Amino acid sequence: MVKADGFLFINEQLRFTFFGLECALHVEFNPSETERVFIESQIGADGGVDSSAKQYTFWSSPKLRVMGQVDEYEPERIRLIVESKNPLEPSLSAIGERAKYQVFRMKRWQEVQEALLEELHQPIAEREDEETSEG
Repeated sequence: MVKADGFLFINEQLRFTFFGLECALHVEFNPSETERVFIESQIGADGGVDSSAKQYTFWSSPKLRVMGQVDEYEPERIRLIVESKNPLEPSLSAIGERAKYQVFRMKRWQEVQEALLEELHQPIAEREDEETSEG
């Protein structure tokens, strides 16, 4: 079996990585299991008492397994493990890097949206004053 693994922080990048893996591997992960990662991570971040190591199985078939492990000493990170009877294309690290870029794009778009909303909420007189002072 071909095995690939990597560590990721439990954040938006992980969500995009899950999506990228689903697309690349032509599978649909168990949504309750993927959400459990985020819920348990948030409980731990909020001072929850359960700091034990966690195991997750996102997909399992005779030819492919996708799992996750969260260590009790690093509850903010997950180790993703992909085991496949076929070579993995693209690699787990490539999907993780693309996911990081998607998070950057998402945050940049949110900044643009906030700026546009702020501009829309400015009184018309203030906008006219800014336009005449620029021109």
